Amino acid sequence: MPNESVGERFKEAREKQGWTQKELADKAGYSFNYISDVERGKSFPRLDRLIRLLNVLETTPNFILCDVLHELPKDYVSELEGRLKGLPLDKQHKVLAVMDFLIRQELKEEKKKQKQEKIDNPPKT
Repeated sequence: MPNESVGERFKEAREKQGWTQKELADKAGYSFNYISDVERGKSFPRLDRLIRLLNVLETTPNFILCDVLHELPKDYVSELEGRLKGLPLDKQHKVLAVMDFLIRQELKEEKKKQKQEKIDNPPKT
């Protein structure tokens, strides 16, 4: 399940900081139960909470979402468009900003990967 993968990533990011769930809850301003639910995949953070948790944990959306990005529906552009239309304009801007960030990060990673492949596998002459 996507929420479980995301929850495991949140737990990993928290443990990398050396924090308990209670410490993360205090730092983020959320309840211990909420953090526990997120880490167990019982709850998925709304955009504002997702951003807050990413900032507090000093991690990236790529790290948290990398296991679930492939689980998007085939016609995800239409689905995203429909979902965005249901949001107020200011929330649409927030979502698009996060998506833009994710896309830029993925392009950077892909470029790095391609560069490393050229180093690892130079053309044979």
